[in-house]
Amino acid sequence: MKRRGESVPEDPHFLEKFFLETLVHQDIVTYTHGLRRKVQNVIHARVEVLGKTYELVESFGTNHGALAELQGNSEAYNFEYFVDS
Repeated sequence: MKRRGESVPEDPHFLEKFFLETLVHQDIVTYTHGLRRKVQNVIHARVEVLGKTYELVESFGTNHGALAELQGNSEAYNFEYFVDS
């Protein structure tokens, strides 16, 4: 059935294509919302672990030997750009 004065769409598969495109779009939107929620949960869990770890070790003294080793290693691995070939 159609309203009076309306023409039939030229493409007989118009509704099929419309629904497929709409459903695929909704699937992508739903997937990305779920993925975002999972990433937020992982980040939240990591932040909790880091916070608890900091609370455990904040009263420890500074290990100057380890600090010097880290600073020495960071100098050895400076960024080098890649030459375009």
